[in-house]
Amino acid sequence: MSDQNGNMKTIELHENGLDIQFRIRENGVVELADLSSQEVKKAAMEPKEDIYYPAVEIHRSGTGSLNMHAYKNNINQSSVDFVYEKHELKEQDGGKELEIVMVSPEKLKAVYHMRLFDGVPAVQTWTEITNEGSEDQGLTYVSSFIYQGISRGGDKPYYKKTDIYVPFNSWCCEAQWQKYDAETLNLNGMVVDGFNHQGYGLNRYCYSGKGTWSTCEYLPMGIAEDRETGETYIFQVESSGQWLIEYGSAQGGNLYLTVSGATEQEHGWYKNLKPGAILLFHNNTKYTAQALDGILVGLEEMGYSIGTVSELVLRDNYGIDAEGRQYSLS
Repeated sequence: MSDQNGNMKTIELHENGLDIQFRIRENGVVELADLSSQEVKKAAMEPKEDIYYPAVEIHRSGTGSLNMHAYKNNINQSSVDFVYEKHELKEQDGGKELEIVMVSPEKLKAVYHMRLFDGVPAVQTWTEITNEGSEDQGLTYVSSFIYQGISRGGDKPYYKKTDIYVPFNSWCCEAQWQKYDAETLNLNGMVVDGFNHQGYGLNRYCYSGKGTWSTCEYLPMGIAEDRETGETYIFQVESSGQWLIEYGSAQGGNLYLTVSGATEQEHGWYKNLKPGAILLFHNNTKYTAQALDGILVGLEEMGYSIGTVSELVLRDNYGIDAEGRQYSLS
């Protein structure tokens, strides 16, 4: 499954008609270097100095982007702070699941999941973030999927051959798909590739779900088709709430696609990820007792350990404030 590519380790999967390669750079950054059809022969994206294609985009509050401006969600500084720790390929009913664990200097742990299905050229991906440090960490964006190599095969640049299908949606006017070429959506490369013109534009094209009606204006799905090679990416977001689908011009002259849940920029979403959490179930609330067993089993399957409040609190020389935070009395 994995081998050494020069000084870089790769994790490779070649099955179900797909070529998948994750590349671990010398500094530990994990990249999704290839996710393509085996029918379209092409090499994985070559590593380039100072250009990264992280397998997951994680934006911490207060961090900025690398080598670009504007609103794109494909190249944040904190994303390349996460470095490889380990990976595991597990057998599952009807397929396999790859887990890649990455950690940041702030002791945030990111677990990237990619599920494969026997005989089906499709993957399911999601990301888990855990704060294993001692301080709160603010998150403003976490990708569920990002790949910065759409329409990479063939001879033409992506903006000369990519059709993007957008699923407009409304009450009694469902699934109104419209087709646009990349240049029409201003997803073209720069005319000049040189100083201050790195071969990619700063624009993006995105659409999203807002509020609790996830399909009010758009369906949470999309299609990107390479007219030259015929390679087509069809995807959907599994969400009943807010979500974001974004295309943009990536470094290296590539087209990227990133998919996420709610974001700070588009939806005002912000997550203050604490070093630990206590879930408090009031025992006089209706249905709590009936639901508790299922909730606890689900939390244990996600890797949590169950304990009582009395086991978690610090007793000697510690007090508790009105918000439930403990503080030292010494």
